[in-house]
Amino acid sequence: MREKVDAVVFWPSKKSLVCFTSGTVLHLAKDLIENNVSACILVVCSEITAVTFYGLSDTQLDSLIGQALFRDGATPVIVGTDPEVSIEHPLF
Repeated sequence: MREKVDAVVFWPSKKSLVCFTSGTVLHLAKDLIENNVSACILVVCSEITAVTFYGLSDTQLDSLIGQALFRDGATPVIVGTDPEVSIEHPLF
């Protein structure tokens, strides 16, 4: 990585919900931006549920429904201040 690039890996503790981690990471990014005005932060969150797939079961349909609805996924977002309006679109 370049000299001005830092990486922070955030692993949730066993007590926290993995689904909630993205909100925590966005809050961390907001705090970093407030203290480093010219910073631009790439936030990437992912969740892997394939390791919990047990296959079809007639007795546990709720497990299959949950696995169908909440699959593996990832999403990136760039957090920063003063967007370049010609190419960047603020979310809020």
